[in-house]
Amino acid sequence: MRETSFIRQNKDKWQEFEKHLASDKKDPDKLSNLFVQITDDLSYSRTFYPNRSVRVYLNNIAQKVFQSIYRNRTSKRRRFAEFWKDELPATIWESRKELLLSFVLFWGSFFIGVFSCMQNPEFPRMILGDAYVDMTLE
Repeated sequence: MRETSFIRQNKDKWQEFEKHLASDKKDPDKLSNLFVQITDDLSYSRTFYPNRSVRVYLNNIAQKVFQSIYRNRTSKRRRFAEFWKDELPATIWESRKELLLSFVLFWGSFFIGVFSCMQNPEFPRMILGDAYVDMTLE
């Protein structure tokens, strides 16, 4: 295939890719699919047009995508801070109903135990056993 035919055949796809790359809202699936197509075209151009401008053009586009993907990688220290600042609160918020239920059950059981001990001082010995209560008192 001649270089002009190759360019004419893929020109629209490359322009769409550049437009998608420049937009604020990037669809990861579409970006991934277009990136695969661009790298395929880059491989083809490296094979058949090694010293031509189309190879340089495609290489620049692929390079922009690579840099946009890996530019935002966080360091381990930043990742640790991000966990405590963002991820943990989000997980707790998502689990708030379960946490509330466990909180209510824990404190309900605690107050039942306190009330039972106030009514009957021998209640811990009945529930836990004499050996454990004596060991705890020591």
